[in-house]
Amino acid sequence: PRDRVALSIAGDIHQDYGRSAYELRDFAAAGASARRAMEIATRLLTFEPGNREYLNNLASAHNAIALTALAAGRLEDAARS
Repeated sequence: PRDRVALSIAGDIHQDYGRSAYELRDFAAAGASARRAMEIATRLLTFEPGNREYLNNLASAHNAIALTALAAGRLEDAARS
């Protein structure tokens, strides 16, 4: 979708789901959700580069990907994130 509000809400949902999956130690689901949140934040930045909220969401998604990889014992993946 091209609707920024809908995309932003979708990104928030993926971030929240990813956190829940992480807490339940479902690292595959947490990583997938964090990657989707990253894709959404990246897309939102194409509409409005420099938007602090979108940049923060992108940084949070990168962090979530790294933490999930680290928790799953994938150290090299965590370092690349």
